[in-house]
Amino acid sequence: MRIGILGGSFDPIHNGHLNMAISAYKEFKLDKVLLMPAAHSPNKDENKMTSFEDRFEMCKLAAKGYDFLEVSDFENTFEERSYTYITMTKLKEIYPDDDLYFIMGGDSLDYFEKWVHPEIIASKCTILVIIRENFEIKSMEDKITSIKKLFPCRIELVNCEKFNVSSSEIRAIIKEETISSNKLDTLLSKDVRKYISNKKLY
Repeated sequence: MRIGILGGSFDPIHNGHLNMAISAYKEFKLDKVLLMPAAHSPNKDENKMTSFEDRFEMCKLAAKGYDFLEVSDFENTFEERSYTYITMTKLKEIYPDDDLYFIMGGDSLDYFEKWVHPEIIASKCTILVIIRENFEIKSMEDKITSIKKLFPCRIELVNCEKFNVSSSEIRAIIKEETISSNKLDTLLSKDVRKYISNKKLY
């Protein structure tokens, strides 16, 4: 089985995240993609994050209608910080005979070698890097070449539909009410939008 893993704080999960999962699924003929919200993110202040339960529920709502998307609370079972190398090591123990594909944004490629134990991540999976419109493919290919000189890895590029709004920008939009509900529905699934409204998040 070919299993994709797309992690993140998903605060909230938006259509750009879905585009990433769909693009990787189609281009690399994956059998399923795990959406994995971080529980104890090493890069975020947990006190400022929406609860794991709310982010997990929003992921489930966003995944509705996509039979290949599976929402996982795997990282919520960890007591330690959700470092990617720990997640991938544990996943490989669960799926020893399957091919794992870690999906990440193109911006992360710039500093991937500075992650905690990137060589362990690379030993457990193929890394799929999402190409965005404002990214130069040549520079990304050069970066991949430089990373391969540091440690063995399989890194592939994935084309993806343009999406220029981040979760933090969406939170600001909701807080300031600077955009119409119709416009927000182009950024978020309608079920996620309704959940945010009902729970008065952000």
